[in-house]
Amino acid sequence: MKQLKIGIVGAGGISGYMHMPAICAMPEKYEFVALAELNDQLRQKFAKEFNVRCYKNHLEMMDNEPDLDVIDICTAPLSHHIITYDVAKRGIHINVEKPAAMTLSTLDFMYKVVKDNNVHFQVSENYPFMPWDVILGKMQDHGLFGEVVGSWL
Repeated sequence: MKQLKIGIVGAGGISGYMHMPAICAMPEKYEFVALAELNDQLRQKFAKEFNVRCYKNHLEMMDNEPDLDVIDICTAPLSHHIITYDVAKRGIHINVEKPAAMTLSTLDFMYKVVKDNNVHFQVSENYPFMPWDVILGKMQDHGLFGEVVGSWL
C-alpha cells in the first residue's frame, strides 16, 4: 500500500494531541507532510515538534503541497464546509473532525461537493468502528429493530 501524504488544517485541541501523534505513529501508512494553522504560536510549536512544513491557511498549504493525498480538517465546525469545498475541488480526499457540519443543509452541500469531485470523505467518528456498534449495525441490517424513524447529527 502506498504511503499517504497528509496535511492537517487546524492545530488546536484534538488535532495536536490525537491526530498528529496518531498519523506519525504509523509511518508505514502515513506521512504527515504539512500543517495549516492561523495561530502563529501553535504553528511554530507543531512545526518544531513534528518537523513539518507549516502554512497560515489551507489554500496556501494546497498551493505549496501539490502531492497531498488527504487533508484532515480539524478546525471549528463552522468552517468545515468551506474547507471541504476548497479541498474537494482540488481532488484531495478528506477526513473531517466531528461534527462534520452544524446543519443538515450544510452537510448536504458537503456531500454534493465530494460526490461531484469524486473524493473520499470520512468523519472522524470512532464509535461506528467499535465492536458494539458494529454488532448493532448488523442487527439493524437483519431487521431486528424495526423501522428507523429518525436520527440526529
